Amino acid sequence: MPHLIGKMFYVGEVPWHGLGEPLPAPPDLEGAIRAGGLDWTVSTKLLSVTREPKSQVPQRVAIVRDDRKRGQSGRVLGVVHPQFQPLQNRDGMALFDELLGGGKYETGGYLKQGEVVWLQGALTQPIRVGDSDELNTYLLFSNSHDGSRAIDIRLTTVRVVCNNTLTLATRAREAGTFFRRGHDLTLGQLKYEARAFFRLLLADQSAQQEIMRKMAAAACDNAAFKAFLEKILPDPLRPASAATNKAMAQAYATRLDHIRASRQAMLSIRRDGCRQRASNQPVPAETETWWGALNAITAWVDHVQRVKDVPFAHQMFGAGNDFKSSAYARIRNELAL
Repeated sequence: MPHLIGKMFYVGEVPWHGLGEPLPAPPDLEGAIRAGGLDWTVSTKLLSVTREPKSQVPQRVAIVRDDRKRGQSGRVLGVVHPQFQPLQNRDGMALFDELLGGGKYETGGYLKQGEVVWLQGALTQPIRVGDSDELNTYLLFSNSHDGSRAIDIRLTTVRVVCNNTLTLATRAREAGTFFRRGHDLTLGQLKYEARAFFRLLLADQSAQQEIMRKMAAAACDNAAFKAFLEKILPDPLRPASAATNKAMAQAYATRLDHIRASRQAMLSIRRDGCRQRASNQPVPAETETWWGALNAITAWVDHVQRVKDVPFAHQMFGAGNDFKSSAYARIRNELAL
C-alpha cells in the first residue's frame, strides 16, 4: 500500500491520493474518531521465540490492536521496550479536544495499520501576514503505536492562497508552538503539561504573526535566495572511492544532479509559481522577500518534490516537514528574528 493511508477523513479539497471519507462539514470529536477509523485500543503482549513459548524476550513487548484477532493481518503494530506507555487513541484525542475547547476537525485518521494516528483541528484566529496573505491556523495531534514517533502536538498553518502547509516546530526557543513527549508519562502528567503548552501557544501566536510580517518586509533577491538554498541543500561531498569506483561515481553524479535540480525548482517556483499536487490549481509566483522565499520552499515540498512515500505523510510528519521547519528556522537566523 504505497500511499500508507490506512483510513482517514477530510473536509474540503480531495487529497492527492483520492482516499478517505469526505465530510460536508468539520465533525466534533466523536464524529472524527468514527470517520477516521480511530475507535480502537492497543495493549502490550509478551514476546517469545516461535514455537518456544517458554523462551520469552523480556527486553521487548509487542503493541497489538485489540480489535483484531490473533493471527489477523495488521494486529501487531510494533515492538517496543517494556517501559513504553501506550496512549490510547480516545485518551489522546480527548486531551487534544479539551485543549481546543471542543474542536471542529479538518482531517484525521491513521497510517498503514494504525502505527501512526493523527487529528487536526482549527484554531479560531488566522495569522495575517499582509493585506491579501492569510494563514489558517490549526493544532495537529499525532502519536505512534510502534515507537516511531513521540506524542506530538504542534501549531500548523495552511496558507489559503496556495494550500501550502508549515508546521512551526523548529527550535527550543519556540516551545510555545511545539509539544513532544515520550511514551513514559502517565495520562495525568500528559494532561498537565499539555495544558501549560497550550497557554504558551496562544500567547505565542501573535509573536509568530509578527515574525512572518518581518519576513514579508525583508528583501531577498535571487542571489540571496540562491545562496540560502545552497546552505540548506548543499552539494554533497564527492566520495573518495568515486575516483576508482564507477558505480559510486555514477551514484554521486545522480545525487548531485538531483540536489541541483531541486534548488533550481525552488528558484523557478518563486519566479513563476507551480501547480498544486492534488488539484492542479495554480500556485502564484512569490515576491522577492524572505517570506516569498519560505513559501517557495514550502510549495516545492508540498506540490513538486518527488518522494517515495505518501506526500501527505512526507509533508506533515516526515522529512518534508522537517525541511520546511528547518528553512523557517534558518530564515529566522538570517534575519536575527
